[in-house]
Amino acid sequence: MSRRKPNGYGSVTKLKGNRSKPWIIKVTQYDADGNGRQVPLDYATTEEEANIILAMAISAQGINQKYTQFRKTPIGDNPAFTF
Repeated sequence: MSRRKPNGYGSVTKLKGNRSKPWIIKVTQYDADGNGRQVPLDYATTEEEANIILAMAISAQGINQKYTQFRKTPIGDNPAFTF
């Protein structure tokens, strides 16, 4: 069991069923008004792999900076962030 993540960081959740990649990674994206919503980023085979992918996404995007800057580049538009 992992520790809690900070507010606005994102989440790693296990999906039901027999899947080859049952762990989904969701990141929080904020609009211009500061309202956040979680969007799916990727799927992973293990929980550890999913947490690594989430940490790489946060460090590459600076997503967890809700109170310092509201508008962020969407993940798909950032050339530095690719899988």
